[in-house]
Amino acid sequence: MSSDHEKKPTDPLIEAQIERTLEPYRGVATPTMLRAMRAQLEELLSTHPTAVGLIEKLREPAAPDASGEKLKDGVKGEDKAGGGKEGA
Repeated sequence: MSSDHEKKPTDPLIEAQIERTLEPYRGVATPTMLRAMRAQLEELLSTHPTAVGLIEKLREPAAPDASGEKLKDGVKGEDKAGGGKEGA
């Protein structure tokens, strides 16, 4: 477990990833080493462009604003399946 004086990330997703990463080192690494590892992981996961992108992919998508049909990004209305023409 982490001690109370350790600063926790405000993002629960980043905190979960840090805890998962540090778990194998608990009981092996010294508290000082664990604090240093935590600080480096927090910095990396919250600032490095690749890491930030991966964290964002882990987030659940936001609920839609309204119900109904919605076009996928990059698809024009006339590109829908079937093309609006009768027959095969």
